[in-house]
Amino acid sequence: MSEADGSKRIEWTVDSLAAGDTITVQLEISSTTTLINTQYDVLVNGVLAKTGSDPVLTLITDQLTTGNVDPQSGGVISTGDGTISVSFPSGSLSAPVSVVVASAEQPLTVAGFGGLAFSIKAIDGNGNEVTTFLEPLTIVVNYEDSDWQNAGIVDEAALKLFYWDGQTWILIPACAGCSHDTVANRITIVISHLSLFALREASTSIYLPMIVR
Repeated sequence: MSEADGSKRIEWTVDSLAAGDTITVQLEISSTTTLINTQYDVLVNGVLAKTGSDPVLTLITDQLTTGNVDPQSGGVISTGDGTISVSFPSGSLSAPVSVVVASAEQPLTVAGFGGLAFSIKAIDGNGNEVTTFLEPLTIVVNYEDSDWQNAGIVDEAALKLFYWDGQTWILIPACAGCSHDTVANRITIVISHLSLFALREASTSIYLPMIVR
């Protein structure tokens, strides 16, 4: 149902649930924009028993970039607008992979989000996702000043790249080959796995698991 602030609320009722039991509800929602779920309440016999507000982000995008990478020669996969590129050095793979980059640049009304979220996946010939590599990969992210300014971030130097480990956002630490050029608006990181990534303010901790639809 609609709320006064224009948001939407979905409710469902469970007749009874024994201690230790669980129930799963699957919802199908149509949307053309990124969805953010920010509030969860559980009521038992009409009394509030549990509330949560860790935002859950569903990344809906048609901004997909694909390409193939060979183990011997390696390769670079870049988005058409040059925002994101991932470099596979020679010897980083044991078999050829197809790479898919999905990005969403629309700002999110969530504190600490820097205006860009994306996933990078490498798929082998059997359809299996490859998440670790024999040699480190290099990811370059180019951003606009408006990305962090519109997000309410005061200090550009606080804008960092994070990855999702399945439970929380992890700051990618400084390393050899890593850099943040605030003049060119470019973040470069060296990493040995692929995941979900986001530009975020380093001083905040918001949990946003992402699903590419």
